[in-house]
Amino acid sequence: MSYLKIVVLFSSLFLLSCCSEKDCCAPAPYEHNVSMMVVDNEGNDLLDPNNSNGFNHTAIRVYEIYEGDTTLIQKGIETGMYGFVITSPRGRPFDKYVLEVIYAYLPNWKVGSENAKVLIQWNDTKSAILDAKFEKIGTTSYLTQIDYNGKKVWEADGSSNYHFEVIEN
Repeated sequence: MSYLKIVVLFSSLFLLSCCSEKDCCAPAPYEHNVSMMVVDNEGNDLLDPNNSNGFNHTAIRVYEIYEGDTTLIQKGIETGMYGFVITSPRGRPFDKYVLEVIYAYLPNWKVGSENAKVLIQWNDTKSAILDAKFEKIGTTSYLTQIDYNGKKVWEADGSSNYHFEVIEN
């Protein structure tokens, strides 16, 4: 009986002490995958391959911008772990296709980076800059804000919801 009390006491102390600090219970840096849905002014999904006015998946290119240089990022398949993937809404909490940028797989991103910029080339005439800002606490970097073409589209709110929607004309 006293053994059970000790186990409950230490378990409670562990849980209370862990979540009192931001850098203890927050997601690890490799979990900072940013999920972006792209729509037109009418709300049509521009990443849906069945949308004739949408973006062609094979034409989309993503580049990391680092110290003035751009590096083409490898595109993965839905289960691949590369710098970005395009996933269908099937089995996801979204009703649209998603372009997901995986910061831990960018060539120059590392824990402690204050920001990470990527250039998204939608097609031959349209492009956008995605700028993610990070805060380093202890040995972990936390995603705090995302700007799309200079406009804030996401800000940390304590949840792990790293998704947003942008309008492209």
